[in-house]
Amino acid sequence: MAEICHSCKMVFTDYKDLALHIAASKNGHRGGKKWAAKYLMNIRALSRKENHNRIELTEEDRENKLDTIRHLSGKEERVMAICPQCKQGHRESLPVEFTQSSIAWRVKNCLVVMCEKCR
Repeated sequence: MAEICHSCKMVFTDYKDLALHIAASKNGHRGGKKWAAKYLMNIRALSRKENHNRIELTEEDRENKLDTIRHLSGKEERVMAICPQCKQGHRESLPVEFTQSSIAWRVKNCLVVMCEKCR
């Protein structure tokens, strides 16, 4: 399909050639400069993406990936928590896995969780 330049009425084979023509022009083609830059940038990104070869996961990698999934028991525990925004203490019902986690954010043995008002 032939594409026509609206400014100089030249005919091009595809949009890539048209975009290159508009981007290369020194004066004129003001309306299409932004479109041409965006189109050419997208073409470059897509061509870079095609060059990456994907490698199939091994059976060991699949098992490791499944091991990282955390399953919740569904049990909840009411604990004392502090809101980081309003600094007020409140009681919150949270999953047991979170309340017993060693990496949960705590201040003075209270979990730091946003309160209902600040959410």
